[in-house]
Amino acid sequence: MKYFISSKLIQITIILCFFTFLIPLDSFAAKWAIVSADKANVYSDVEMTSVIGFVKKGKKVRVGEVSKNQGKLIAIIVSKKIAYIAVSDLKTGVEVESLKTITQKLRDKESQVQSQHRIGIYGGMYQGYFVGNDFKDSLGDGLLFVGGGLRGYYDDFKDGTGHRIGLEYLTAVKDDVVISFLSLPYSWKFFEEKSTTDGKDFVVYAGPVLMPYINIAIGSTFSETGFGVGGEIGAEWRKPIDKYFTFHLELNYEHVKFFNMALPQDSIYPYQFDPYLHGVKLLGHFIFKY
Repeated sequence: MKYFISSKLIQITIILCFFTFLIPLDSFAAKWAIVSADKANVYSDVEMTSVIGFVKKGKKVRVGEVSKNQGKLIAIIVSKKIAYIAVSDLKTGVEVESLKTITQKLRDKESQVQSQHRIGIYGGMYQGYFVGNDFKDSLGDGLLFVGGGLRGYYDDFKDGTGHRIGLEYLTAVKDDVVISFLSLPYSWKFFEEKSTTDGKDFVVYAGPVLMPYINIAIGSTFSETGFGVGGEIGAEWRKPIDKYFTFHLELNYEHVKFFNMALPQDSIYPYQFDPYLHGVKLLGHFIFKY
């Protein structure tokens, strides 16, 4: 008799445990929902007898698939326990997907690809200052260069690395003196901050700069060419325009040494024009992603 009662108790216990385990599984064949009410109450039971808190409008929550209390409530996890929230206070399914911004959809797509290329044009100004300048009397300490160029980017999403390379031409004019240079800046991405709401990025790059062509011309008297080597560090703020295009605003510091610029041998000009040029660039980019 005792054995029979014990067996029955064991069977009942197993059944109760099974249903206790099954209920959360049933409640949490889960899906996402957005709270649409200004202040959605959270109930401790399906009879709605006790309010244990609330959720603010716009909050994304994980809810169960099966509604309770004649379709009025649905399960929600609160502090690792099952509670209930009114179905009428939520938006689910297709409605939730439609709430995604264009930027969020682009982020979802970006996370599925392994890499990305960008290419575009840019323009702006460079306030440069000379160090070791023998033309100080005629040029002063600084010149404003203007111009633009082409920029290419490569981002590897697997390891988070990124590179960019540019082809840039800038010119400055002071009285009858014209200084122009063609530069090839190449840099690596070493910091990036991405916004999950509006798609705006903040990226910092640094790397070497090669100037294969530098020209100084003074009126019709003479024109001399040389080259330069240096480095740069720049920060870009990026804003998506649509699916394929972005606008970049860049603040950049550059430091370059001039070489191989011998001047005419007379008493008017110094023997060599080989200063350091450093300063700040402000650039605007129009970039295409592919």
